[in-house]
Amino acid sequence: MRAFVENLFAPLTAVVPAEPVTVRGSWSTHPRKVYSDASQLGTGTGPFVEVVDSVWAGSFESAAPLAGIALMCTPGTAWWAKSNPAELNPCVRVSLTASSATTSERATFAGSFHSAFVPGVPVGGGLANCRIGPENLVTGRPHVVAEVGEAAFVLLLLPGALLRTGRNRLWRVRDAVVSDLPSSLADLVTRRRAGELHVRWEA
Repeated sequence: MRAFVENLFAPLTAVVPAEPVTVRGSWSTHPRKVYSDASQLGTGTGPFVEVVDSVWAGSFESAAPLAGIALMCTPGTAWWAKSNPAELNPCVRVSLTASSATTSERATFAGSFHSAFVPGVPVGGGLANCRIGPENLVTGRPHVVAEVGEAAFVLLLLPGALLRTGRNRLWRVRDAVVSDLPSSLADLVTRRRAGELHVRWEA
């Protein structure tokens, strides 16, 4: 686990119950053709190149509905986004997209959770270098879903009972929980839908 993510969410461990969650998923591979240059967009004509999407798709199983925060972490920057409101068995997706000629050398690493999307990032190596995290985890503690090199797709799962959802479907942690959190973390879990953190990267 990356030290800055642990430090960021550490105050939640005192106020969020550690409820058990299991995640299960499997890999599939999907080749497709894309334009070889952006200037071709909308033309319907080639030349085309073949890319391969290697996708790990799964869901989180728990006794109660879940929502959460997805993060794509790289050295120096972490992008984050809140999921849709809490549901049972929310879905998670990890993908590695690469040219069919370079699948073992470089790829774009991306992840999503329950309609929370974070930017994809370039990584060295492909599917063979992707490490999927453990199946068993708990709420309120950051969980590394997948890692490729120094990039990590991380989730923080929260029980639905601790959340309130507004008319715009943006959830926030209830006031009774937020009152015990530092202001920077309280702002993240109550106000915005997505953002970017500039952090010092530590292995």
